[in-house]
Amino acid sequence: MAVPDRKPLYLLGPEAREVRARPTSLWIRGANAAVNLPLSRLERIVSGGRVRWDSEAICRCLEHGIPITWVTDDHQVAGTVYPPRHQGSLLHDALQMYLQRCEWQILHENWIAHRRMEVLLTWRGRMRVAGREVSASGFEQLQRDYVRHNRLPLLFVDEAHVWCHNLVCRHLHMEGLEPVYWGFGGEAMNLATDLADLFWAEMNLCCGTLPAEVEEGAEAVLMFESWAARHEVRIHHHLGDLKRHVQVENHS
Repeated sequence: MAVPDRKPLYLLGPEAREVRARPTSLWIRGANAAVNLPLSRLERIVSGGRVRWDSEAICRCLEHGIPITWVTDDHQVAGTVYPPRHQGSLLHDALQMYLQRCEWQILHENWIAHRRMEVLLTWRGRMRVAGREVSASGFEQLQRDYVRHNRLPLLFVDEAHVWCHNLVCRHLHMEGLEPVYWGFGGEAMNLATDLADLFWAEMNLCCGTLPAEVEEGAEAVLMFESWAARHEVRIHHHLGDLKRHVQVENHS
């Protein structure tokens, strides 16, 4: 018998909710109804500020490897509860060595610029396949704005940036990695944020004018999850290139 796929859970919007733990599920009560959701079916959770969580419910989520990301009213990441890392990871160990170098921030910024360029090249390739060639001048402008200055037209609903962060945290947990690492001088490498920003940029490049017809809420969530399901392999591409970059620098 096939095991059902795990699904994300979004607890957003103006409605007040309460989340409590049951032996194998989360009990979620809203203004007019209550539901029980099996923990074995949940992949990750995005929670708004109007959701009241029982501490046992949070613990049960962590026991089942489910990260929870809280969202502020202005669609920013308020914080993420991240399950403990149980399995070993070669990249985790390599990052610890990489971050001991006093110049790690410069190296990492160069890698981020390299991945931004790769995002643009991948997007231009998709456009060619779709029969929509990007002009040379338009591509050069994007290269100047995005690769050098991290400026890009943002077309999708703002809150989807948090959803990208939540999805990336799930992938990092599966890979045995932490969302934040600490380097030489006590400076943070916000790995989850870096990868979420790359994924968010790619989504805005790919979605075209379609988001203009989509309002915030369930419709936007469904569009995001549909796009993410087709493209989340890109998170693995970024992690694979990070592993190559870190190994090269560690052996230089």
